[in-house]
Amino acid sequence: MTYRKRRVIFRFFARVVMGHLPPGRILTPCWLWTGCLDPSGYGQIRINGRLHLVHKLSYQIFKGVLPPPHLLILHHRCRNSTCVNPEHLKLVTPSQHCAIHRRKQARDARGWCRELTEPTSDNGRRHRMRRDAQLAIKRVMWLN
Repeated sequence: MTYRKRRVIFRFFARVVMGHLPPGRILTPCWLWTGCLDPSGYGQIRINGRLHLVHKLSYQIFKGVLPPPHLLILHHRCRNSTCVNPEHLKLVTPSQHCAIHRRKQARDARGWCRELTEPTSDNGRRHRMRRDAQLAIKRVMWLN
C-alpha cells in the first residue's frame, strides 16, 4: 500500500465514529461520518483537490472498485446517509434503487399523518385520510 493510500485511509478513519445499531434486521452498528456533509446529507472528503463521497470511498477501501453509476448504485441498507459501514452499503440497479425509495416514501407518508387519518373497516390495517385533512393539505400546497 502506498503512502498516499495509507494517508487517505488514516484521514477517513479520523472522522468516523462507531455509532448505534440501526433499527431493523441489520446487526452491525453504523459507522457515522463526522466530517463535512454535502447538502443532501452525505459525507464528503477532499482528496487531491477533489471532493469525494465517503460512502463510495468506504466501499472502495473495503470491497473493491465501484462499477459505473449508470449500471449500479450504492444503497444504504440502514437508511442513514452519514453511515460509511461497508456492510450497510449494497450495490443495486438504478431501477431497484428507485423502487426502494418509492416504498420508503410510501411508508413515510403513511407515518407522518397518523393524527390526520382514521382506520377503515378492515381491522384498521389500511388508513384513509379524513376529508378535512385532505382539504387542508390541498390548501397549503396551493398557496406554496
